[in-house]
Amino acid sequence: MIIDFHTHIFPQEVRENREEYLTRDRTFAEMYANPKAKIATAEELLQSRDEHGVDVSVALGESMSCVSATTITCWRRRRRARGES
Repeated sequence: MIIDFHTHIFPQEVRENREEYLTRDRTFAEMYANPKAKIATAEELLQSRDEHGVDVSVALGESMSCVSATTITCWRRRRRARGES
């Protein structure tokens, strides 16, 4: 069994508004200012898992500002409400 124990996922909104998040969230900027730093959605993580034979992925939270964290929290709640993990 292959377990990827350190992944991060974001709502599409974060990737689409990357520059905005870089300016308003210092921690996010430290990690994702480099254009080569990937911002993956949950769907992309699942696809990558399948492509690379990974059985389980553990998505870790980010240390972000309240504004950014609120966006992520609301996105996670909407996914859970739809029955998505």
